Amino acid sequence: MAIDLVKIFSGLAGTQYITNHDSNYTIIEDAINTLLLALGSTSGANAQVPNGLQQIFDRDGIIGKGSYLPPSTAPSNLMTIPAGAAWVDFIFAAKATTSVIDLTAISDGTVYLNVDSLGEPNVTEILTSKSLYSFTWTTAGDTITNIVLLVDILFDGNDYNDQLDSAATGLAFESTAERLESIELNVDTAGKDYKQDLSTTTGLTFGYFGGSIRNDNVITDTATGTTVLADDDTSFIEVDDAGVVTDNIVGFTAGQIPLFTVVTASGVITSVTDERTFAIIGGGGSGSSTLSFNSTGNVVASLTNNEAFDLTSFLDRGIMYKITITETGGVSTGTYDVRFYGKDTKVAADLLYSIDGIDSTADSRVFTDRMVVFYLDADTTAELHILMDNNDGAQSMTFTIDIQAEKFA
Repeated sequence: MAIDLVKIFSGLAGTQYITNHDSNYTIIEDAINTLLLALGSTSGANAQVPNGLQQIFDRDGIIGKGSYLPPSTAPSNLMTIPAGAAWVDFIFAAKATTSVIDLTAISDGTVYLNVDSLGEPNVTEILTSKSLYSFTWTTAGDTITNIVLLVDILFDGNDYNDQLDSAATGLAFESTAERLESIELNVDTAGKDYKQDLSTTTGLTFGYFGGSIRNDNVITDTATGTTVLADDDTSFIEVDDAGVVTDNIVGFTAGQIPLFTVVTASGVITSVTDERTFAIIGGGGSGSSTLSFNSTGNVVASLTNNEAFDLTSFLDRGIMYKITITETGGVSTGTYDVRFYGKDTKVAADLLYSIDGIDSTADSRVFTDRMVVFYLDADTTAELHILMDNNDGAQSMTFTIDIQAEKFA
């Protein structure tokens, strides 16, 4: 905007001189009032937001988490609303102090917290264009429940400041970029264990962070280190059960955990493939095995509950990670239930695994479950204790159960 004042007063008669001064003061006064309106009212609650900021606040929302947030109770029908700010219905509203709203005239049920153009919160029983929250008001007990934010949360200074500090790591950062860079360097799908260390990787030298590896019940730590790779070749970097990181140009070694496949050319590393996975070397000395019932004699008659079976030479403790039940005889068309127990008494307190309502006719009469189940034989007799129910009213069934498990020492 521009203002145009009278600047030449010499030679004017007294009346005209005064008139021109009055005109100038009126123009100045109007200009100042326009500026005050643009900057905000005397209370600071309402402001005409410049177009640039309107593009930043391109949606309705509270500014900063917790702005105008209703409490969980309103003693004596008086609800205290904290200070807040919001961009709603193309108006910026803010209040720097708390507000108290009397809910005496508000009926029980879903109501709405709104904010007016001066930043004052109010409650209505209907949704408006300036509603920020909905909640359920119950006069008995003066309770407020089911608080729902109806608009977005827009970034404020506190949010920005909070994101620069990490409670999980105890680190503090000076910018968002620093925080994101730290996340990218230190977190990936396999965690930081044996992750490539970019700060020590140069030329043919491959750097890696330290890590931990478990072999049965022994945990071994590896220090951060480097290894020098062969030039113009493909190297396979791996770690053994003693936590020693090595590389070779032949391939990954049986019994060791792959870490990286790295290609080099002309004295530099040209590509890195992350081969890490959450893995364990060994399994208590016996590794993975498949254990089965013999198909002969494993029969459950029709409408029979709690038919008991015991699989001997099983585990005292370990992890079952695949259970396959195959009906090998009978023509049952109903359902059946299976339960595994940790003791031969087979009581509810010792239940380890159960599944009910298996359709005997589905999937070519083969049921498979890949849920991981920790197994502990409380009798220490290395047995698996099973109860089965056949819900078919007419037909018996004959079955095998195959269990893939990792045995612990």
